[in-house]
Amino acid sequence: MTDKKTTTPKKVQSDATKPKKVADDSKKREVKKNFDSYALYISRVLRSVFPDIGITLPSVSVMDSFVRDVFERIAIDASALSRNSGKATVTQKEIETATKLILRGDLSKHALSEGNSAVLRAQGKAITTSASN
Repeated sequence: MTDKKTTTPKKVQSDATKPKKVADDSKKREVKKNFDSYALYISRVLRSVFPDIGITLPSVSVMDSFVRDVFERIAIDASALSRNSGKATVTQKEIETATKLILRGDLSKHALSEGNSAVLRAQGKAITTSASN
């Protein structure tokens, strides 16, 4: 007869009881915070138009708030126009109409011409500006 040695089964640690490895603080990646801010663009535009003039942080905050508000109003009006026409997609026409509703007079004309030229630039087409005001 053979003698069998009885061995006790080893305990297997579950994932919950296993000690967790902690990474070094030096090796941690910084998580990029998702801030929707136009502050960088406001500063760049100001520098390109008036290189000698600066802007304070409270002023940048006010401008950022203004830009957000205008974009939000345009988006809400364009969405309502699209919904009223029975379409699921907001087109350039709805954006232009919403811009005309929110910005009146010469301001809307300038905004539309700048917007159209930006779209053409993004598409890589040549921009022809009219000299008539």
